[in-house]
Amino acid sequence: MVNESRKERSMKKKLRFYYLKIFITGFLAVFLIASLTFSGYLLYLAYIINDVQLESNIYPTTIFDNKGEPIGTVEASSKIYVPLKDISPYFINAVIAVEDNVFYSHIGVNPLGILRALYTNIRERRITQGGSTITQQLAKNIFLTSERTLDRKLRELVYTLKLELNYSKDEILEAYLNNIYYGHGNYGIGAASEFYFNKHPRELTLEEAALLAGIIQGPYLYTPLRPANLEPQPNTGQSRTYTRRAFVLTRMVQQGYISEEEGERAKEQPITVVTREERLEQPQIPLFVLTELDRLEKELGFVNGQLRSGYNIFTTINYQAQIVAQQVIGNFRDILPQDKKEDENISAALVALDPKTGGILAMAGGINAFQGIPQPGSAMKPLVYAYGLESQVYTLTTEHFCGETLGRIPQAPGYDVSDYGSRYHNRYLTMREAIIDSCNVYAVLTNSHLGPENTQKFAYHLGYKGPLQPVPAMVLGPNGVNLNNMASVYAVFANGGYLREPYIIEEIHDRFGNIIYRRPPQIPTKVLSEETAFLITDALRDVLRRGTASSVSNLIPSRDAAVKTGTTEHYAFIAGYTPEMVTTTYIGFNNPTGKLELLGGRDAGRLWATFTNTALNRMFGENIGGVFSPPPGIVQKNICRETLLLASPQCPLTFTEYFIIGTEPKSSCNLHQNNVTELNVCLQSWGIATEYCPSTLVRRFRFSPGQWVPNFQCPIHTGQ
Repeated sequence: MVNESRKERSMKKKLRFYYLKIFITGFLAVFLIASLTFSGYLLYLAYIINDVQLESNIYPTTIFDNKGEPIGTVEASSKIYVPLKDISPYFINAVIAVEDNVFYSHIGVNPLGILRALYTNIRERRITQGGSTITQQLAKNIFLTSERTLDRKLRELVYTLKLELNYSKDEILEAYLNNIYYGHGNYGIGAASEFYFNKHPRELTLEEAALLAGIIQGPYLYTPLRPANLEPQPNTGQSRTYTRRAFVLTRMVQQGYISEEEGERAKEQPITVVTREERLEQPQIPLFVLTELDRLEKELGFVNGQLRSGYNIFTTINYQAQIVAQQVIGNFRDILPQDKKEDENISAALVALDPKTGGILAMAGGINAFQGIPQPGSAMKPLVYAYGLESQVYTLTTEHFCGETLGRIPQAPGYDVSDYGSRYHNRYLTMREAIIDSCNVYAVLTNSHLGPENTQKFAYHLGYKGPLQPVPAMVLGPNGVNLNNMASVYAVFANGGYLREPYIIEEIHDRFGNIIYRRPPQIPTKVLSEETAFLITDALRDVLRRGTASSVSNLIPSRDAAVKTGTTEHYAFIAGYTPEMVTTTYIGFNNPTGKLELLGGRDAGRLWATFTNTALNRMFGENIGGVFSPPPGIVQKNICRETLLLASPQCPLTFTEYFIIGTEPKSSCNLHQNNVTELNVCLQSWGIATEYCPSTLVRRFRFSPGQWVPNFQCPIHTGQ
C-alpha cells in the first residue's frame, strides 16, 4: 500500500511537470509566433513606408496693398515656416525640457520616458506628462491621424525610426516646431508667435517662450485667450495657464537651461498676450485674395498651391481701409442686443470697392457673405426704380397708393403686401417718398406695372448675378446675394452708369521680379444713363438724411453719401456709397433660425457709416471728399405738392425735384388760384365724398371758375 501511494504521488508529480512543460512550450510558441508576426508586420511596414519627406523651407508669397506696401504673407502649407536658427533659444529649450528632455540622446523612442510619464500621471491622478518623444509626435502629426489603434502606433514607430535614420536631430526639431498645433488655428511657431505676441519667434522672451511651450500639450486647456483658463483654480489659487507656464519654467531649471533666479523672475511676470483689438490693428488678407489665387493658378496652368510659394501679389486693397473694416466687423457684437451677443450663429461682413475701377479696397467677415447667403431685402428696390426712370415711364414724382394690394396686382391678384411692421401709409406716395420710407407696396406695384420679366432682365443688365424669380415680390430681396456683386451693382449708380467687375489682384511677380500676370485692362460697360444714375443717387441721399438710415447720419456728418437699407427676418443689410467708395454690409444668421430682430438702417447702417467715414478720413483726410452733381441732362423744377404740376405762386406747399429733361411736368398748377372751390370727390361716383367713401377712392380737387363742380353727394357709399 505504501509503495502504491508513492507511485501515485510520483505519477501525479510527473503529470504536473508534463502539463507545465506543455504550457510553457505553448506559451513560448505563441509568444514566438506573435513576435514573428509582430516583427514581420513591422518589416512589412518598413518596406511599404518610403515617404518620410519633411517639409522643406518654402519661400512665402507676399501680399501687397494698392500702394505697394506688404500687408501679409501666405504659404501653400498655411504655416509661417521659421528655420531653427531664427527661433529663440528660450523656446527651443522650453520645448525640449517639457516635451522630451533626452531628445538629443535617444533613437526616436524612449522607454524610460514612457514609464516615467505613466508613474507621474498615476501619482498626480491626472495627465501631466506625455510619453511620446518629439520625433514620435512629429511622425504622428505629419504622416498619421489621431486614432487610437495598435496599427497606428506601429506605423508611428516605423515613421519615427525612419525619421531618425534620415534626418539630423536639428532637422527633426525644426520640423516639429513648425508643424505642431498651438491653438486658435495656428500651426507652427511662426504663426503662434505672431498670433499670441505679434512678434517674430526670435524675439520671444523667457516667460513668453514658456507659455507657448506649455500650450503644446493642450491648446484648449492652456490658451490664455480662453477666459476659463485664466480663472484661479480651487486647489492652487492660480490659473490653469499660469500653473502650466510655471511647470515649464521649473522643468527648465531642473534641466539646467536657466538658473533658479531666472525661473522665479519669469514666474512673477504677468501673462500678457495680444488682445483681439490689437490683432485687428494688423491687416488681414481677405479670403477673396486666396480664392482669386486659386482661380489664376488654373487660368495660368500652375499646379495647385504654386502661387502661394515665393511670389509677390499686388492687390487693390487699401491698407487703411482694410484695418478699419477688420475693426468694425471684429467688434460688430457690440451693437447686438444682450441676449444675442454670444450667439455664434450670427456673423457680419463688409466689402468696399472703388466705383471708378471695381477694385476691392477692403473686405472683412464671414465666408457666407461672399457665397450668396445674406438676403438684401429692400436693397433690391433701387433696381426696379432705375428701370422705371430709365424707361421714362416713371419720374421721382410718380405716385402709387400705399394700401391693401389684394386684387391690385395682375400677376398675383391674391397677393397682399404691407410695409415693415404690417402697416400701410394709406395715402399716395411719390417714388422719392417710397424710397425714403422703403415702401414695399410702392415697389411691388411698380414692378407689377413695369412687368417682373422686364425688371429681371434689367437687373441682370445692371450686373446683378443672384437668383431672381420674375414675380412681383422679387424686388423685396428674398434671395441671397454675394456682397461683391451687390457692391458692383451699386457702383453703377455711384459712377454714372458704368458696370465694372469687382477684382482684387492687379499683378503677380515671381521672386526675381518677373511679371507673370497683369490684369487685362477692363473696358467699362455703359448700362445706365448718367441721368438715371443721378436720380437714384439723389433719392438715396434722402434715405440717409431723413429716411430709414437717418439714425446713423450723425456718424457720417460731412460726406455726400447715398444708401439703401434692407431688413428681413434673418438679415440686416445696407448698401451705401460716396463718390470714392461703395460698401455693402450685413449682419445675419449663418444658419437661419428664428428672428434676428435687427434693422438694416439702425444696425447694419451703424457698421456701414462707421467704416465709411473712418476709412475715408484715413484715406483722403478729415472730411475731404467729392460730391454727386447733376449731369447736363437733368433739370430741377419747383412742384406743387398737391397737383404734382409746376408750382404757381399761389401754391401753398411746394418742393423742388429733379427730372430727366423731357420728363418734367409741362403744365402749371391751376388749382391754387383765387375763387376756386375745394371739394373731396369720390372717384367712383364723381359726387361729393361722404364719410363712407373708401379713402383709396377719395381725392381733393379744386375747381376753377367756369369748371363743372359736383353738386350732389356720392349715391354709392351711403352707409346703408
